[in-house]
Amino acid sequence: MRPFFTPVTTNGYLALINKSSGIAGLFLISIVLSVSARPAARQVSAAARFNASITSGTGVAAALQTFEFAITPYFQARAAHARVPSSTYIPQQADYYTLAKHWSQLSPTFLALYAAAVQIPPGLKTYLSPGGHFQIVYSDSGSDAVDMTDTIGYSAADWRIRTHTGNGIPDYVELVAYAADSAWSMEVDRFGFVKPFPYIGNGYASPQFRIYVRGFFGQESSDYALTVPDGPVTSSIGFRSHIEIRNEWNEAIWDTPPIDYKTHPEKAIQVTCVHEFFHTIQYAMTRQIVDGFIPQDFPVSWIEGTAVLMEDNGFNYVHDYLQYVDDYFNDPTTQVLEPLNDGLAVYKNSIVTIYLYQFTADTSCICFIKNMFFNDYQSPIGFVTNLRKSATQSGRTWADLLGNFHTGSYYTGSRAVAGRFIKDAALLPQWYYASDAGSAGTPLTKSVDPFAMNTFSYVHQAGDANTLTIGFLGDSLDPGMTDTNALWSVHCIVKKDDRPADDSIFTLPLVSLHKAQTAIDGWSNISEALVIVTNARYDASRNATVTFQACGTTVRSGETAVFSARSNAPSSAQNAVVTVKATADLSCSLSVATTGTGKQMLDSATGIHLAAAGVFYNLTIPMTWLNNASLSLAISEPIDSIHFGIDTSVVLDSLLSLYRWDNSRLQWQKCAATVSHSADSTLVLQSTITATGIFGLFGRLLDATAAIVAFPNPARLKSNTGITFTGTNAKDSLTEIWIYAIDGSLLAHGANGARPDPSLSKTKYGYSWKLQSNGGKAVSPGVYYACVGYKDFLTNGKKRKAQKVFVIP
Repeated sequence: MRPFFTPVTTNGYLALINKSSGIAGLFLISIVLSVSARPAARQVSAAARFNASITSGTGVAAALQTFEFAITPYFQARAAHARVPSSTYIPQQADYYTLAKHWSQLSPTFLALYAAAVQIPPGLKTYLSPGGHFQIVYSDSGSDAVDMTDTIGYSAADWRIRTHTGNGIPDYVELVAYAADSAWSMEVDRFGFVKPFPYIGNGYASPQFRIYVRGFFGQESSDYALTVPDGPVTSSIGFRSHIEIRNEWNEAIWDTPPIDYKTHPEKAIQVTCVHEFFHTIQYAMTRQIVDGFIPQDFPVSWIEGTAVLMEDNGFNYVHDYLQYVDDYFNDPTTQVLEPLNDGLAVYKNSIVTIYLYQFTADTSCICFIKNMFFNDYQSPIGFVTNLRKSATQSGRTWADLLGNFHTGSYYTGSRAVAGRFIKDAALLPQWYYASDAGSAGTPLTKSVDPFAMNTFSYVHQAGDANTLTIGFLGDSLDPGMTDTNALWSVHCIVKKDDRPADDSIFTLPLVSLHKAQTAIDGWSNISEALVIVTNARYDASRNATVTFQACGTTVRSGETAVFSARSNAPSSAQNAVVTVKATADLSCSLSVATTGTGKQMLDSATGIHLAAAGVFYNLTIPMTWLNNASLSLAISEPIDSIHFGIDTSVVLDSLLSLYRWDNSRLQWQKCAATVSHSADSTLVLQSTITATGIFGLFGRLLDATAAIVAFPNPARLKSNTGITFTGTNAKDSLTEIWIYAIDGSLLAHGANGARPDPSLSKTKYGYSWKLQSNGGKAVSPGVYYACVGYKDFLTNGKKRKAQKVFVIP
């Protein structure tokens, strides 16, 4: 596309335009530039409040009523052709997106108001663009008037050729027409997107798409333009729309770097027209939502990011998007393509869409972006599913594309290297990271947001071996999830010196959905390894752990090594043995040692009805060993020691199991283990090991009856302490209690979940009887019967146990 030169201007008549948003609904960006030429953010959008309301459980109809109420004052002012009061909330891009997607559910009253507010006034002047696709509607008088300077024209034979003779049409109008024809040529003719549906009404009935030039005042005075939806073409897909573009931009702020639109207004016209025109295409391809809220449909971040991409493709010398990229480079660990967001943050996503355009295929290709829109146009598809499908259509995976984007984004500014990031990389800011101070072999764990990345770095240290082994372990899917798409993408930038061009980039091959590793030879000649971990999931933040191991080989491929630990308990037979069979060379070393347990671990065990049956062992395994070796752990405990430690009437040997403490879920997880008895009366439990952690033997409580205690028994009336009934130290093991007099009359009753009897109080592990009847009167000395209901931990059923209690004076 050929950009045109600066036109001759008089009195600075050309002005700025507003960069709107908008698929499926009028996308108004409404920005206010600061002295740095960066627009200021507006308040939280009505759409964001609508989405939050839906997410919290409010019905769509009720949420839409509130949504309409929030944006009605603005449209009332427009319908009355009045200036919008400064206190009035101005709809944002996300608001119009929501408006159009839920069009069929909006109230008739609101739709009538909206139609009156956004219609193009009748009787204005019109101009047919030289390319034949647009009707420019404008005024030559009043506050909406354009400057009437007329010094140029365009060839009737070729709309691209400018002439330098006046033709009775204001230059401003012709500049708009040229930019619009350029947008059509690129987005419809070359890229093959759907043609937009034009506004019809108020005497405007021609087939051309309409662009209405008008004044922008009040809170809209710094807007570039609007793309306005004018109602559905059919009952299910496609909206008519028109573009409203401002009529001047004379303010000095528009010549504040990095923009120079007051001096070169044609730049603003050009990028605005290609941006807004893509919104009209998005409207034409939009589906209405009639069955409620669909949270994974195209987010505004994608809608705006792709519209800004069109700016860069159509007029790549303008670089308007550079105003917004700080939102990414100031913190690249935040999510891109956010599902629900507001304000200027959506425009940072142009970095992602430009990257996808330039790097998804061998040469710059619109195919990924086009597939995203046409996949949904042909058959509704969730946004994340669509990303994965479009990546597959391009012969890639979404995790791979997103990880490559994050890694490539390191090479900007003074670090720019041709071919590693987008063509404008040298113009972009740089992101920075804090070097990790951990020593080799120490696992580093960090949280990674959805569709975001985090960094892990290791700087060469004295004494390091010549090979650096890097291991990665990420959170796996939640239990029960069956999604087989990639969870992670892991890359490593290897820095030899201070010259970015000398860096090498490795992809750590995933050996499963959440494990990866690589080895860097020649580490003695390398200064730093920077690992970039991308979370390819859209639903939740996840923890990632990276370990750097700069030590020599300790176990060769094919060899077997044994590591053991012996406890300090009285019996010398108690021990843990780890057997390692290497399938590749292993560096560094495994460690196993006895360890203590904290209260949280013990409470977790009692909470699931377990009793410890021996010592605990802390097993620390180099992350790379988990991928390149088979490991088994055998814990041996003398039977006499087990019987000494726990009551065998409560726990049987056959119920002993090996458990691992899961630090991410803060609970004990049972290991699949084989149980055997040795000749010296030692119980041995052996299990395959797939993760580092604390391991120990536990017995499952067989029956609660042996552990039910009434204390004190007998109880003295004068002490006024009552009798407390406790269970097995498992919370809520006692579920119900009845206190009977010797004649069989019921004195008190309590049950979990029921309103307590005044003569009873609930304790953490049972109940306390206050030696009173349910009327609050003290009982007489004598014999009483307590019937206790409890959980049977073997069957998960309920049982009862009767017990005598004695009350003495």
